[in-house]
Amino acid sequence: MADISTPDLCIIGGGTAGLVAAEAARERGLSVVLVERGLLGGPGLHSGGAAERALATAAARAHAMRNSAPFGIADAEAKISMRQVHDHVQSVVAKLTPQMSIERMTALGVEIIASEAAFADPKTVRAGDQIIRAKNFIIATGSTTRMPDVDGLSDVPFFTAETIFENTRKLSHLVILGHGYAALEIAQSYKRLGSDVTVLSEGPALPDTDTELADLALRRLREEGVAIIEQANISVQSRSQGIGLTVKTGDREDRLDASHILVAGERLPNLDGLALEKARIRRSKTAPSQLELAPGLRTSNAKIHVIGSAAGAPSLGHLAEHQARLVIDAIAFGAPASIDKTSVPFVAFTDPQIAEVGLTEAAAKTLRKARYSILRANFAENHRARAERQPHGLVKLVVAADGRLLGAGIVGEGAGELIALFALAISKRLSAQDLASFVAPYPTYAEIATRLGREFRGNAKPTAWQKQRAAFKRLLP
Repeated sequence: MADISTPDLCIIGGGTAGLVAAEAARERGLSVVLVERGLLGGPGLHSGGAAERALATAAARAHAMRNSAPFGIADAEAKISMRQVHDHVQSVVAKLTPQMSIERMTALGVEIIASEAAFADPKTVRAGDQIIRAKNFIIATGSTTRMPDVDGLSDVPFFTAETIFENTRKLSHLVILGHGYAALEIAQSYKRLGSDVTVLSEGPALPDTDTELADLALRRLREEGVAIIEQANISVQSRSQGIGLTVKTGDREDRLDASHILVAGERLPNLDGLALEKARIRRSKTAPSQLELAPGLRTSNAKIHVIGSAAGAPSLGHLAEHQARLVIDAIAFGAPASIDKTSVPFVAFTDPQIAEVGLTEAAAKTLRKARYSILRANFAENHRARAERQPHGLVKLVVAADGRLLGAGIVGEGAGELIALFALAISKRLSAQDLASFVAPYPTYAEIATRLGREFRGNAKPTAWQKQRAAFKRLLP
């Protein structure tokens, strides 16, 4: 006979979003059952941001050795052991694992069930021999890489974003099928670690990024030797030695020889197998791979919420944590789970880094009828950037006519740290003039924010902005 439990909350999925939700729920006195079929921590821990940063850090050391002459240090070719790089990445993940272990979660009072989960009715989940009739449910099952519709791909072996970190060998020519931050981060890391790397994207390589910032970043990656082909029509051919690819771009056709393929692009929510129809949970009519959501991440069943990338959100750990805490407060206290997406920053940890928050220039053109302005500052005029020989960067602000900050985009060294300042300013509805009163320590990249605030306070006219824009364009590499 199946065991029946009646907790305050049942969470399906033990990745970043699910674990944060479970811990927050226990802090608020709720009884919690968490169902996870695999490893706690999910891809976010084992093959996500931490693993990517560990790999990129190793690659950056090798790159720095080859490019130290400008600092008066002789260049040297790094001797790279991919086995030891793999061990470094896994050691970083292992140090983080105890924070997301079964032992720690159990000590917090969370009941863990290692099993598949599926709804039996709108108020019940079955997990193995367990029947869970909870007052509330949260779906936090994460996402997986969408397999692209590429002829011949299923006939050859390939890595995914989840398996690439298991690699222990040098890859002579890694071809990445995909686009976006993760694809480019891994591409640059493997290039720096001695592989030839080609990125093939069916559309733009950075489709959701401000085009001005994307162009600067992609130019730097190409200069470093990463081949990036956009708007590509791709087919794959299995061979006795290696893998062949045919790449068509417009009227041109090229043939590539690859040693390995990595599929890293769009991600889809993990929703199959949950028997959503039994819980009266509807899928989106416009995007069937996602769920129909009411405000506050509530599904069509009012007792069931969905958070993290299972909700169709980008795979960002900080966004998943934010959603988890808001939803738990909604369940525990009835607080509104209002998600302000305009103040959530996005960061690509390529070199140069790309960071954005709020509206892009293109979005502002589409959404706003009122006048807005664009402020730009080039890293070349920042003393910290000059001292570190990192002058190839740009900060771009979208500012409403009344001065309120609508968006910020950065490409350059330290963009991931600097964007936090603009994210705070946007969340607090500050104006560009408020940046002028911020005192940044010298020499830091944050001084760029103060400088832009002073420029806006000077009441520059549109013609002056246009002249400023032309001047900065001349400074760009």
